[in-house]
Amino acid sequence: MQFGNWRFRKPYEDRDVLITTDDNDLSVGFSNEKYTVLKCTLDVTDLKERYYYRFDASFDTAKLSHRFFYNCYDSEGQEKHKGHLRLGESILIPEGCCRLELELLLFSHTPGTAVLRDVTLTEEGPYVPRKVRLCAVSWDMVDPGVFKTYEENVDNVMKELDTVGPLKPDMVVFTEAVYQTGRDSKRQPKVHFSRLDDEDIAKLCAKAKQYNTYIACSIYEKDSDDLKRLTGLLINRQGQIQELYHKTHLTMGELEDGSILENELPVFDTDFGKVGIQICWDHFFPESTRTLALRGAEVLLIPTHGFRRERTLTRALENGVHLVSAYTHNEGTMVVSPNGKVLDEAGDKGYALAEVDLNEPVWCPWMSCGSSAEPNPTYLMERRPELYGDLCIPVEY
Repeated sequence: MQFGNWRFRKPYEDRDVLITTDDNDLSVGFSNEKYTVLKCTLDVTDLKERYYYRFDASFDTAKLSHRFFYNCYDSEGQEKHKGHLRLGESILIPEGCCRLELELLLFSHTPGTAVLRDVTLTEEGPYVPRKVRLCAVSWDMVDPGVFKTYEENVDNVMKELDTVGPLKPDMVVFTEAVYQTGRDSKRQPKVHFSRLDDEDIAKLCAKAKQYNTYIACSIYEKDSDDLKRLTGLLINRQGQIQELYHKTHLTMGELEDGSILENELPVFDTDFGKVGIQICWDHFFPESTRTLALRGAEVLLIPTHGFRRERTLTRALENGVHLVSAYTHNEGTMVVSPNGKVLDEAGDKGYALAEVDLNEPVWCPWMSCGSSAEPNPTYLMERRPELYGDLCIPVEY
């Protein structure tokens, strides 16, 4: 690779800025009490397409705010992609791009200094895909005029797993309260609460092992103290309940029925990446989805009895994550990409299935850049948490 010379642009030309360069090293001083902005860019050429490069440097600043960006250009000099960058992170050079600009943006209302030294881009190797097959299963638990029993639904779920299992999914998501219709064996209204060691749960585990897939779903659970919980299961390929998630946003009826209001938003590791589970009402609240994204979730798994298309697509797009929605009906059972595109939906076949590459950048046209950027991490990096204090103020009852 080849480094060029530093270039600079001041949106406010009348501001006094002291700039010193020595090869790739840079020293900047602001002396005005007025708001000052300086864009510093360093060209890097002779880069390999679809290769990773790690960005490292020594950086110190006093009283100056900053952002690091990278800008990718094609052979005709057109900016194609732009993104945020942090020290120690890697950049994947997009296909068709051969030149990169490293950008340090400095801005402040007060005088201050910034020093950048020992800038390096270290080649780490070619792009390696991380592909995963995501599946969401839907079936109408309530046929027109006919209420299926709990036992019939257990059989239906097993049949559905025998349908999608041979398609070799890495993750299968079933709907909320996976076996539940509120009818007992005599078709009388009744909610069925499961124990984690029940035979019906063991059947799910056996199917996960049989088809070498993860299964995510939710159940109505009673624990050893007979306390009611709305529980998400993450069953691994070995047929074990690897993780539990307990619903954190309860409806009025669920609270009235005695279900426990839980307080954890965990992210779980799988052999293909990090996932988060949200059960129905959970994903109606953008704060909970954003928290999972900030904690590293790459795929959101949503067993749900409630669905609105706009909400589901927005949750994926605003957090830059893949989303798998398993709704009670076909219309809301889908796999969504980080740019809000529906990759597949159930339709008449009763399940959605899509193979995605979790390492592949997903580019979206961006507001003011004139090029494309990734939803994640752009939305996460451009947040202003210091402004959102009211989001954390509890409502008084």
